[in-house]
Amino acid sequence: MKIRTFICIELPDSIRTKLGEIQTEMKTLGSSVRWTRSDGIHLTLKFLGDVEKQNIEQIVEQTIEASRIHSPAKIEVKESGAFPDFKKPRVFWIGVHDPNGALARLQMAIDTKLDEIGFE
Repeated sequence: MKIRTFICIELPDSIRTKLGEIQTEMKTLGSSVRWTRSDGIHLTLKFLGDVEKQNIEQIVEQTIEASRIHSPAKIEVKESGAFPDFKKPRVFWIGVHDPNGALARLQMAIDTKLDEIGFE
Protein backbone atom coordinates (compact mmCIF):
# COMPACT_ATOMS: atom_id res chain seq x y z
CA MET A 1 0.00 0.00 0.00
CA LYS A 2 1.33 3.46 -0.90
CA ILE A 3 0.78 6.69 0.99
CA ARG A 4 1.17 10.17 -0.51
CA THR A 5 3.94 11.57 1.65
CA PHE A 6 5.65 14.87 2.34
CA ILE A 7 7.67 16.43 5.13
CA CYS A 8 6.18 19.65 6.46
CA ILE A 9 6.15 22.09 9.31
CA GLU A 10 2.97 23.17 11.01
CA LEU A 11 2.64 26.93 11.01
CA PRO A 12 1.82 28.99 14.10
CA ASP A 13 -1.88 29.65 14.67
CA SER A 14 -1.39 33.37 14.01
CA ILE A 15 -0.07 32.70 10.48
CA ARG A 16 -2.70 30.05 9.73
CA THR A 17 -5.45 32.41 10.90
CA LYS A 18 -4.18 35.22 8.66
CA LEU A 19 -3.86 32.84 5.68
CA GLY A 20 -7.40 31.63 6.37
CA GLU A 21 -8.61 35.23 6.19
CA ILE A 22 -6.82 35.72 2.85
CA GLN A 23 -8.32 32.45 1.63
CA THR A 24 -11.82 33.63 2.57
CA GLU A 25 -11.29 36.80 0.55
CA MET A 26 -9.98 34.83 -2.44
CA LYS A 27 -13.00 32.53 -2.43
CA THR A 28 -15.12 35.50 -3.44
CA LEU A 29 -13.24 35.66 -6.76
CA GLY A 30 -15.34 32.75 -7.99
CA SER A 31 -12.54 30.46 -9.15
CA SER A 32 -13.25 26.71 -9.10
CA VAL A 33 -10.50 25.95 -6.60
CA ARG A 34 -10.66 23.17 -4.01
CA TRP A 35 -9.66 24.95 -0.81
CA THR A 36 -7.62 23.48 2.03
CA ARG A 37 -9.04 23.99 5.52
CA SER A 38 -6.99 26.67 7.30
CA ASP A 39 -5.95 24.15 9.98
CA GLY A 40 -4.41 22.04 7.19
CA ILE A 41 -2.19 24.79 5.81
CA HIS A 42 1.47 23.89 6.28
CA LEU A 43 4.99 24.61 5.03
CA THR A 44 6.26 21.77 2.83
CA LEU A 45 9.97 21.02 3.19
CA LYS A 46 10.14 17.93 0.98
CA PHE A 47 7.61 16.16 -1.22
CA LEU A 48 8.20 12.40 -1.44
CA GLY A 49 5.19 11.35 -3.49
CA ASP A 50 3.64 7.90 -3.17
CA VAL A 51 5.67 5.90 -0.63
CA GLU A 52 5.28 2.28 0.40
CA LYS A 53 3.72 2.12 3.86
CA GLN A 54 6.57 0.00 5.24
CA ASN A 55 9.06 2.84 4.49
CA ILE A 56 7.22 5.47 6.57
CA GLU A 57 8.84 4.55 9.90
CA GLN A 58 12.34 4.89 8.44
CA ILE A 59 11.42 8.25 6.88
CA VAL A 60 10.13 9.48 10.25
CA GLU A 61 13.30 8.30 12.03
CA GLN A 62 15.57 10.04 9.52
CA THR A 63 13.53 13.24 9.67
CA ILE A 64 13.69 13.30 13.48
CA GLU A 65 17.44 12.65 13.35
CA ALA A 66 17.93 15.52 10.87
CA SER A 67 15.82 17.85 13.03
CA ARG A 68 17.48 17.18 16.38
CA ILE A 69 20.38 19.59 16.05
CA HIS A 70 18.48 22.52 14.55
CA SER A 71 17.24 25.58 16.36
CA PRO A 72 13.79 27.01 15.72
CA ALA A 73 13.40 29.02 12.53
CA LYS A 74 11.85 32.47 12.37
CA ILE A 75 10.08 32.96 9.09
CA GLU A 76 8.38 35.89 7.46
CA VAL A 77 5.49 35.51 5.03
CA LYS A 78 6.53 37.38 1.90
CA GLU A 79 5.04 36.68 -1.50
CA SER A 80 2.25 34.74 -3.15
CA GLY A 81 1.51 33.13 -6.46
CA ALA A 82 -0.55 30.54 -8.26
CA PHE A 83 0.06 27.52 -10.48
CA PRO A 84 -0.24 27.62 -13.41
CA ASP A 85 -1.27 31.29 -13.06
CA PHE A 86 -3.83 33.56 -11.39
CA LYS A 87 -6.23 33.35 -14.38
CA LYS A 88 -6.80 29.59 -13.94
CA PRO A 89 -5.32 28.71 -10.56
CA ARG A 90 -5.02 25.11 -9.42
CA VAL A 91 -2.73 25.89 -6.48
CA PHE A 92 -2.20 29.10 -4.55
CA TRP A 93 1.06 29.39 -2.67
CA ILE A 94 2.54 31.74 -0.11
CA GLY A 95 6.31 32.21 0.00
CA VAL A 96 8.34 32.66 3.14
CA HIS A 97 11.62 34.38 3.94
CA ASP A 98 14.07 32.73 6.30
CA PRO A 99 16.32 35.62 7.43
CA ASN A 100 18.79 33.60 9.54
CA GLY A 101 18.86 30.52 7.28
CA ALA A 102 17.68 28.06 9.96
CA LEU A 103 14.85 26.73 7.82
CA ALA A 104 17.14 26.26 4.81
CA ARG A 105 19.68 24.37 6.96
CA LEU A 106 16.91 22.12 8.31
CA GLN A 107 15.66 21.40 4.81
CA MET A 108 19.18 20.53 3.62
CA ALA A 109 19.69 18.21 6.61
CA ILE A 110 16.41 16.43 5.85
CA ASP A 111 17.37 16.13 2.17
CA THR A 112 20.71 14.59 3.15
CA LYS A 113 19.21 12.08 5.60
CA LEU A 114 16.44 11.01 3.21
CA ASP A 115 18.88 10.77 0.30
CA GLU A 116 20.85 8.24 2.41
CA ILE A 117 17.81 5.93 2.38
CA GLY A 118 16.97 6.39 -1.30
CA PHE A 119 14.73 9.47 -1.45
CA GLU A 120 16.36 12.05 -3.74
